[in-house]
Amino acid sequence: MLMGENITRTVSTFMSEMQDIIWGRHPVEEAMEVGGRVRRIMVALGAREYGLAELLDLAQKLHVVVEQVPRERLDQLTRNANHQGVIALVKPW
Repeated sequence: MLMGENITRTVSTFMSEMQDIIWGRHPVEEAMEVGGRVRRIMVALGAREYGLAELLDLAQKLHVVVEQVPRERLDQLTRNANHQGVIALVKPW
């Protein structure tokens, strides 16, 4: 299996489960702190790790799945919003 095929399959799975998407480092981190809302996080390949360190540590602590995907995929999902390299699949309000 090619790496691109794996990413496509992962994104397809993400989209089929999608209910609500939020983006941006602080909104995603705050959603995790509320507890139980974040199902999965997608992080852009090559995103600056120092800016995401606290968010990724919290995701690990809460057992939230973190996936790395091409930045272009995040652009597509957010329609080119300023996602800061991270989006989250969350349960609806």
